[in-house]
Amino acid sequence: MPKDQIYISAQVENGVAKWTDEQREIMRKSIASLDGKRVRIWIEEEKNRRSIEHNSYYWVILTYIQDETGNDKNFLHDFFRRKYLPIKEVEAFGKRFESLTSTTELSVGEMMEYTDKIKIFAAEWGITLPERDQIRG
Repeated sequence: MPKDQIYISAQVENGVAKWTDEQREIMRKSIASLDGKRVRIWIEEEKNRRSIEHNSYYWVILTYIQDETGNDKNFLHDFFRRKYLPIKEVEAFGKRFESLTSTTELSVGEMMEYTDKIKIFAAEWGITLPERDQIRG
């Protein structure tokens, strides 16, 4: 996150954000430091991002598919992201480009849905993949 931005998370109850005194002070100082400037405030629902365990499982199944097909797991990573995740448009250097969605942007539920689609795809090609609980240890 750029140094001129802050990120603060709070629970909303009955339509009111439950800020701590420390968070209020951070917001007050941040706004005061921008006196005379325009600011943007962005509020969004905080989603639990996919865990390291989900990511590890994802790379295990890509490795299984790699071993069965001979396709490199990094190629498979891009292949499945292009197949199952939304393509984003980004602007860089004055031009618009398509960009693959990163799995780091997925919530826990989205990551599970994504890996389930890959497992179905693999099964359709006769590739048996381990379940999440089969790779722990």
